[in-house]
Amino acid sequence: MDEGHAGDAYEAAILAAGGIDLQILGIGSNGHIGFNEPGSPFSSRTRAVTQGLATIFEARHLLLIAHGPRKAQAINRALRVPVTEDFPASLLQLHPRVAVVLDRAAAAVL
Repeated sequence: MDEGHAGDAYEAAILAAGGIDLQILGIGSNGHIGFNEPGSPFSSRTRAVTQGLATIFEARHLLLIAHGPRKAQAINRALRVPVTEDFPASLLQLHPRVAVVLDRAAAAVL
């Protein structure tokens, strides 16, 4: 199965299941979530090995978990900078139901 068909099949499976209730996410130091690197369009759908940002955003609830000092700047930017495709995690600011769980080190610059 090629990359496009695998993504389409995954999207169809999500739809058939009634959508995603809870999407659990981590964050990369460059703001990537779910392997959506900076510059990934917010309209991206599932492709190959990762859900696109639009697929993630359609989940009813998002849970972002981060720990350690290496994530502190990324968390700060994700929650406080203007929303931009150059920092994919910033899209979380627009979701109506996001919970963020951090240890002290990851929350250090908030």
